[in-house]
Amino acid sequence: MEFMFSVGCSGSGKSTYYYKNLKDTFSIIEPDLIRKEFGDIDDQSRNADVYMTAHKRLDEYLKDGKNVYFSATNLSIKSVKSLIDIAKEYTDDITCVIFNDSANWKLCKSRVVADLKNGVERSNTLVFRETEKGKIPLIKEMSKRFIDLINNPEFIDLLEEKGIKTIKI
Repeated sequence: MEFMFSVGCSGSGKSTYYYKNLKDTFSIIEPDLIRKEFGDIDDQSRNADVYMTAHKRLDEYLKDGKNVYFSATNLSIKSVKSLIDIAKEYTDDITCVIFNDSANWKLCKSRVVADLKNGVERSNTLVFRETEKGKIPLIKEMSKRFIDLINNPEFIDLLEEKGIKTIKI
């Protein structure tokens, strides 16, 4: 049994990777789809419920012996650690898939725009977020968080200490 999880911002290829490489052998957990089950794929107000449901499903799938791919941004050490802690109860075969395109927020933005234009049901990360520096696109903020995370020694140490394999795409 294997557990894989993504680290990358919207538009970096997380879902595409799953559908091209894993769909026949892995179950997928996508918090965006759980948001849709709750009523609105763009509604971030229920994230606590969404992630509680996602973590419960992860626990159930792994308990049932399924290979699982957890497709979410996972842009904090806390989110990565919580996934690893759940998975370690069932398997040591854990892989972190790092989507390097996340460092190029304009490329990721162009992919999100194309998906939305083509009717792909996905969370709209093109919204703007108010910061102390003014309004910035959420996807640009995600890209910065990605760069900060993958360069954070605590993140690197966590993966090494827990024996987590990495794939960089």
